Amino acid sequence: MAAGILLLLLMAGRRWRLIACGMAAVVVIVVVWLGPARVWDAVSNEGTALTTLAGRMEVWSRALYGIQDFPFTGMGMNTFRRIVPVLYPLFIVSPDVDIAHAHNHLLQAALDLGIPGLIAYLALWLLAVVMIVQIWRSRAHVGQRVLALGISAGLLAYFIYGLTDVVTLGSKPGVVWWWLLALLTADWRLAQED
Repeated sequence: MAAGILLLLLMAGRRWRLIACGMAAVVVIVVVWLGPARVWDAVSNEGTALTTLAGRMEVWSRALYGIQDFPFTGMGMNTFRRIVPVLYPLFIVSPDVDIAHAHNHLLQAALDLGIPGLIAYLALWLLAVVMIVQIWRSRAHVGQRVLALGISAGLLAYFIYGLTDVVTLGSKPGVVWWWLLALLTADWRLAQED
């Protein structure tokens, strides 16, 4: 497998090699910063159940069961913690652990709002990307481009974070995501007027 990845990197263009080297550097920095033992605990079956990969995969599987059972309407906002112990009991994670969300923002959106809500959630993300690209390609003021770049960095960090943990849409800190989208929309409108 490593030989195949190395071959792909050799065949890839300079930009992709730089991206791959950057990603490898981030992985090395995280391992050094957290320590190899702590990283191993997170990906093995040791440590606390919810911080392991096996624990997360069990929670994600229960989220998929919930999406299958409530595809159109969803479970309702922030009801995952109440429904999982009753309908989808966990085996690796102790019943005493309060699991407030699915630890994946895409699964959580589908659980809270159903598949139509997930489609709308993904549409918001797609529209944000389109607005960022349009701002960057327009003849917008440098300040507007810098603002769009900062917002895009924040949204990218939020999206990546949301793949393994969640700030749910209905929670109090979730308003920051909506605020970023509103700020991006205002920046986009100003760029369109210019």
